[in-house]
Amino acid sequence: MPRKKKTIQKADIITAYKNSYLNTGTFPESIKTIADENEWSFIEVRKHYENIKELQSNIVISYFVNAQEKIGQGEDFQSFELKDKHLTFMYVLSSLFEEDNIFLIDFVREHKKNLSFWHQISKKLNHLPVDWADEVHWKIDLLKKIEAPSYKSALIKHGLGMLAFWTKDKSAEKEDTDAFIEKSTQVFFQFSDPSVFNNLFDFGKFMFSRFQFSK
Repeated sequence: MPRKKKTIQKADIITAYKNSYLNTGTFPESIKTIADENEWSFIEVRKHYENIKELQSNIVISYFVNAQEKIGQGEDFQSFELKDKHLTFMYVLSSLFEEDNIFLIDFVREHKKNLSFWHQISKKLNHLPVDWADEVHWKIDLLKKIEAPSYKSALIKHGLGMLAFWTKDKSAEKEDTDAFIEKSTQVFFQFSDPSVFNNLFDFGKFMFSRFQFSK
């Protein structure tokens, strides 16, 4: 009886891309290369990824998706305060980065100057459902009620910023990344507090009214 072929999944293709680089020191130039290296049907691979750029962006996205899935398995997570949920997500995300240390550092360096690449990743991540982050809505009361950038959008940018920092972290146990997560999260939540923005705006109005320049 002929052996049934394994169905190719998106995760398999991502793993194959990583392994290709680790084995050859060169990033695959096309999904055809990955299909050939693994003796897969090119048509089957194309069902998941149209081209190599789509695959590459989904590699980064997969870390965020996997982090969300991992924290979703924790029984206590839903009872955490938002700041603690944020910190948990960031630490889990950094641990997933660390698992792919060699590959990911080189991958980010390869794409660091391609701003459109990272912009597209950010846009795609914003469309992914993250229930605990999607529920958060911030308003900043200036002259009118103005919708602040969504919490999830800010979380994603924070995660991508942490990735950039992590790739340059030379500390022995990545303790500098831990410090980055703690300190940046502290600042993040201080400046996302609407009262902080309101107080700064009121102070700005006062300073302008007292010290405005005459023409």
